[in-house]
Amino acid sequence: MVRRRSLLLLAGVIGFATPVFASSQSLSPGTRVRVTAPSLLLDRQRGQLLTLGGDSLILRASDSDLGTRGTAPRQWVIPRDAVAQLERSLGSRGHAGKGLLIGAGVGLAIGLVATDFGSSSSLCQGSGDYGTFCVLIVGASTAGGALLGALFGAVARSERWEAVPAAEFR
Repeated sequence: MVRRRSLLLLAGVIGFATPVFASSQSLSPGTRVRVTAPSLLLDRQRGQLLTLGGDSLILRASDSDLGTRGTAPRQWVIPRDAVAQLERSLGSRGHAGKGLLIGAGVGLAIGLVATDFGSSSSLCQGSGDYGTFCVLIVGASTAGGALLGALFGAVARSERWEAVPAAEFR
């Protein structure tokens, strides 16, 4: 019994320590970074770190990064002392949970407006089982909105960034 608790405690400590270790990794070639260098007119510009030399960073830009459309260079040499802020990418994530909540709220509002509970000409008034019908309409619109919101949220991804301490790139 004590051994099982010890193993669970160890697994918990490792589970909490792993993300901390992963976020404090040093910069290495191939890392996706975002650079702010006001003297070079770079404001949160993204690229892939090729090398981290003694006095400069060399970044490779993709088609959507570092303004490479048109005549912009494919590689950028940025002096280290010009860098005001450097961030590394932690990957992208979806927003299914937030989309689910927003979609459920919108679906609920649509269901309530469609059934118009307060009106005398409402679908929910009259003789018969109209109350159950109205509950089904509101429930279906809420569930449908939640499902659509979760789908849109899962598709709409955003990249997460972590600031790199100045000691790692200066």
